[in-house]
Amino acid sequence: NYNIYYKDGTLTLRAAALPDYLLVPGETTIHLVGENTIGTKDSPTDVGIQGVTPGAITITGPGSCSIHSSAEGIITVQPDSATDPQVTSDIRLQGGTINTNGSSISTRYGGICITGSAQVMAGSLSTGGDPNTEETQRARDLVISGRASVTAERLSALQQIQITGSATVTVENPAGIAINGNRGIAISDQARVTAIGTTGGLNAFSGPITIDSTGKTIAQATDTTRNYAAISMGQGDSALSLLTIRGETAVSGAVGIGSSQGSILIDASALEITATYAGIINSTSSSETKITVQNSAQVSITSSGPAGISASSGTVYTVSAVEPPTVRMPLL
Repeated sequence: NYNIYYKDGTLTLRAAALPDYLLVPGETTIHLVGENTIGTKDSPTDVGIQGVTPGAITITGPGSCSIHSSAEGIITVQPDSATDPQVTSDIRLQGGTINTNGSSISTRYGGICITGSAQVMAGSLSTGGDPNTEETQRARDLVISGRASVTAERLSALQQIQITGSATVTVENPAGIAINGNRGIAISDQARVTAIGTTGGLNAFSGPITIDSTGKTIAQATDTTRNYAAISMGQGDSALSLLTIRGETAVSGAVGIGSSQGSILIDASALEITATYAGIINSTSSSETKITVQNSAQVSITSSGPAGISASSGTVYTVSAVEPPTVRMPLL
């Protein structure tokens, strides 16, 4: 009989109640059996689980872990190994039910991969530290795949955010953007995503956004006192990117979809937009950019503001569809 057992790099927690934080060396696998706790609501730890040397933290197993901490729920702060390229400071959640009760899951230099049948509930999930240092080059993607389920207040990555497989992701941020992939966001396969934030649902500062899933994507910017977009791209880069929608998508906000630097392609999809200012805005001045609706895409825009689709003087708006799309607002 045991509650905690360590052998050959695997730490098994079996109905363990840990009163304080759990510090583990890098390359440790934590296997969950039964219901486990770290800290309590009345006596939270400073940190739940932390890697103290280079290497990944991997969580597996059929059990659960409830973490009560005042700061980070799960964190790695060490850089990758300087001598072994296979030793990376990632966080890999591959099974079990992990609830950080509002605290964050973050890695400063690595990536986060949530896959398998893992169920994760957290305040925020983030990869990368300071975007103005070399950390932005070291950080890796935030990937949610398989049959994983994630409920959080915020997803943020200095690189890309990828949501794929049959994953289900629900993010509601009461004070900011829900899902922010600095260098891009990709939603594919059968993934289902709900992203609701006061200042935006999906945002990529310096990379493309692609929604190409048979599952539905919902994005909302709930603060309509300013012209925040439910889906936005290109505010932080001079390079042109592409915002592509090929799956069923419903957006709402002051602006439905906005691009500051790049083209917008709505391809063979069902897109429903509810806006108080404009349905789609492309403010890029380059003559190389376009707003394109094609291949039987059905676009429905309901706006109480002045515009359905607003394009700057350099942007070309084209419709090339097997069947004419439904765009129910005037163009500016």
